Amino acid sequence: MKYFFCAFLLVLVASQTYAQYKRKGETLQNPRNKSKKADYTIAQFKGKWQEYARQTRTDIALLGFTDTVQLIFSDSNKVVEKTTDGSFMTVEGEAEIYNDNLLSIAGDEYTVKSLTDIEMVLDDGKYVRHFKKVDMFYYERKAKAFLNKKSDANSQEDIAKNATDSQIFL
Repeated sequence: MKYFFCAFLLVLVASQTYAQYKRKGETLQNPRNKSKKADYTIAQFKGKWQEYARQTRTDIALLGFTDTVQLIFSDSNKVVEKTTDGSFMTVEGEAEIYNDNLLSIAGDEYTVKSLTDIEMVLDDGKYVRHFKKVDMFYYERKAKAFLNKKSDANSQEDIAKNATDSQIFL
């Protein structure tokens, strides 16, 4: 009985050693055949994508959400995935696409439901996420507007100072 228990424990530990766990940011070995032609190429995803809508897989009604996903695809099959939910988490990795429209992004897997030049829809197994292609993310636009406003204020101060200096020499 003691030997049976030890053998069972050994088999249990050995099976857990070879198990693969899906973790955000971890690239798993995918058994899918990469030689088959996919419906999309990674080059089609190039650019910045901002999640703007979300729904469950079973309901077409849109959900309210405070955490958002931002994706940045580069030329070299690299991707940056940013998640904001009060904090800011960034995961960098590789992007791969498989025959069944399975998109692997830095270890996270999505099914590509649709893709155009300006919009994509991804299914993560729990939610259907809608993304729009953007030139700048919201926080980048706000920072640029702030810097432009500050720059304009400095320019106006310089103009006023130069006008005052000119009057002194007249």
